[in-house]
Amino acid sequence: MSCAVIISLFAMAVRMTIPYLYASLGEMYAQKSGVMNLGLEGMMTVGAFMAFMVNYYTGNYWLGFLAAVGGCLMVGLIYGALVIWFGVDQAITGIAFNLLILGSSSFFFRLVFGIPKVMPLAENTFPIVKIPLLCDIPWLGPVLFQQYGLTYLALLLVVFSVFFFQRTKAGIVIIACGESPKAAETRGVHVNRTRLLCVLVSTLFAAAAGTYLSTAAFNQYTAGMVSGRGYIAYALVIFGRWNPAYILLGALLFGFLEALALLMQVTSLIPHQFLLMAPYLLTVLALVVTSLKSRSARPACLGVRYKTSK
Repeated sequence: MSCAVIISLFAMAVRMTIPYLYASLGEMYAQKSGVMNLGLEGMMTVGAFMAFMVNYYTGNYWLGFLAAVGGCLMVGLIYGALVIWFGVDQAITGIAFNLLILGSSSFFFRLVFGIPKVMPLAENTFPIVKIPLLCDIPWLGPVLFQQYGLTYLALLLVVFSVFFFQRTKAGIVIIACGESPKAAETRGVHVNRTRLLCVLVSTLFAAAAGTYLSTAAFNQYTAGMVSGRGYIAYALVIFGRWNPAYILLGALLFGFLEALALLMQVTSLIPHQFLLMAPYLLTVLALVVTSLKSRSARPACLGVRYKTSK
């Protein structure tokens, strides 16, 4: 491959990394508090759908992003109420949300556009932001410093998350809610309220991931466009041992495989179907290999409902 193709491949890999990174970071916040948000797939779909629809009719991608945030927060509130206060099984609730949202979003899309011969496109989408001077660095510039604004925000959130959980009181409180909620409550922490806030934070990240897909990476909405990224993000949290830096590395790996699959569709050097399967196979292998090693890092009360004594 030529240098231009290699640079293009790595730049695309970074762009394909971002949905995984947003979703897995959000899932990490929820899991550290003790809640499994398996509804990420559906929440990302809500974000992608709302962002595209509002952007399509208003021509403003920021309004689309705000609509995605609003839609995901509503879903997150319902999910949080069910699993935190009513004690509904977290895994079953998440999967049910995913199925419901996937079907309903497809229904409303057809209700608005019918079955179009040509898929509608969002005309005014997030632009590529070139960082002055840095974007001119050979090789590195086109890969890292000629990206969407949401890309830079995701990378900053990785740094923030490392600092947040290691150096702030709020981060320690969240960890305590996932490790020993009873002990956290004795210190005056409202465990269920903290868990709900963390679930809502995860929905905000899901909204950003969905917005990125429909109004930055692909500039359109199609049924099933999330394509299992929410489930992979869940696995990435385990793969990364609930550490933001390791989660970033895992997301980069999955983003590279997806970018390579797209490249193979053009070059036909390798059947791209094998590369399209690779992220899902790797997800299964990662879960098997890291499940035993990750037990020490796994929040002790993950997935366990807490009944407050107050």
